[in-house]
Amino acid sequence: MDPLPELRAFVVEDLLLGEAPPGFDEKAPLLRAIDSLGVLRLVAFVEKRFGVRIPDREVVPANFESLERLASSVRKLLAGR
Repeated sequence: MDPLPELRAFVVEDLLLGEAPPGFDEKAPLLRAIDSLGVLRLVAFVEKRFGVRIPDREVVPANFESLERLASSVRKLLAGR
């Protein structure tokens, strides 16, 4: 399962209110597009949608630097279930 399309859809539709900034793709700096509350909402979405728990120690800027990086983290969590 590739979580990237669902992550992108959630970020654009729910966190960016349907309007992605110009050039926003899977490699774009995610933390320039969303704030800390957005990160918390994104963590809650990932945990609910994919049935995984993101450990507190993994909620660090490096894991949220882009949608691509976040999707990679989610894939690892899914593989570890």
